[in-house]
Amino acid sequence: MTIIQKLAELGFTDATDLGSKNGKTLVRVRTSKGWAYERFASVDDVVVWARGRTP
Repeated sequence: MTIIQKLAELGFTDATDLGSKNGKTLVRVRTSKGWAYERFASVDDVVVWARGRTP
């Protein structure tokens, strides 16, 4: 499962992979508070990040 797929599974359907560097993927994702730019090293990082946010 990719980071974008995991975000979609968690309800963040408007997300874009902006590329990878140094083992981390930069993602632009739409949250209830606007656009967020986050770097994720793994799918597990996505789960931790999403806990305090709403799509």
